[in-house]
This record gives sequence, C-alpha cells and structure tokens, in this order.
Amino acid sequence: MSIEIFAPITQLGLQKRTILAKVTLAVCAVLVGAIAATPVRAQAQLPGVNLGDTNFEDSFAGPGFLLEEFPDVYVSGTLKDSNGATVPGSNTTTTILTTSHLVYVSNKRPFGAWIGGEILFPMADVQIKRAQGVDTTERGFADPILGPIALQLAPKKIGTGVFVHRAEFALTIPIGKYSDQRPVNIRNHFVLINPLYALTYEWKSKFEV
Repeated sequence: MSIEIFAPITQLGLQKRTILAKVTLAVCAVLVGAIAATPVRAQAQLPGVNLGDTNFEDSFAGPGFLLEEFPDVYVSGTLKDSNGATVPGSNTTTTILTTSHLVYVSNKRPFGAWIGGEILFPMADVQIKRAQGVDTTERGFADPILGPIALQLAPKKIGTGVFVHRAEFALTIPIGKYSDQRPVNIRNHFVLINPLYALTYEWKSKFEV
C-alpha cells in the first residue's frame, strides 16, 4: 500500500521562503561534506532512488517549494536465508515506512533549466517474527537521500501533448548505526550514487507515459 500526500509550500511569505531555502541548501551542504569521511562499499540491492512513488505526472515542476509525505506498509509471510532459500516455519516481516520529501526549485535557469535540490528522510519500523529464534524489531531514521543538483526543464508542447523531464544526481548518505551481527538493519552503512532521469509525456490530460 502506498499513499501520496502533496503539500506545496506556496503560501509562505517571501522572507519565510528565503529562510527555508537557506536551511535546505545548508542541510545539503552538511550532508555532502559528510561523504568525504564515509567509506564507499558495494552491495547488490535495489538502488535507493525513486522506483515508482511518483507514479503520475512525474517531472512536472516549477520554481518554489514542495513538501510531500510517502507512507508505505509492507507485509511478507516468508523469509529467505543468505542463499535465497525459504526459511521453514511461520515467519513474517512487517515494515511500516514513511518518507518526508522536501524540494526547492529556484528561479535561476543557468542551463536553460531551473536548478534545484531535494532531501528525503525515511523513517522505518521493521518487525521480524521467526518460527525459530527471537523476534526482532528495528525502528528509527533510515539513511537520507540527497539530490544536491537537479535540472528541471519547463513543460514543452509536442504534438497534442505536453512533454516534461528532469535530470538529477542523487546520493544516499549513511548516517545511522549499522551492524552485520544484527538480523535487521534499516541503514546500509555505505554511500549510494544514483544519477536519475525522469520524463513524462501527457496528452489530452487523460493519458500519459
């Protein structure tokens, strides 16, 4: 289950928007600076980028702020061991996750595109109940995702539809605790580097790709 809640910050006064912009950029700078002291590791897994949260009208954006929340609930009735084999018995995994997403897009267009950045802060509660062994719970902040550089192109009319696209450079920053001795970790303890390109073509306001 996934629910998207959008709350554009468009009603703020100029002074408050300026302060929020400075705070957003300052947090970006601090997180980028933390990378220099963080070891880079490799691990086979899905990338920590958008894999379908913004299903509709992705890449539609313009100058200003955006704040949105992505709550998710995931329940599994099986567990896999390190070899990919199913662990026998009644084993369940329940994950409750919510991600806070803050975006700022400036009015400047140095490359013909609005320049901006974003921060995603996930919070997770993971519970594993095993037929053999002690039940395990891990909760707290997961590794944040930082998009310090994003280029947002303005909508362009092509044929009978509208085409929009955005290019971004995203980083996952390991800031929390991690232990390979624990059965559950909500943090990866390594840096993920993910370039991202999103596009949408919408026509007649009814269909899109």
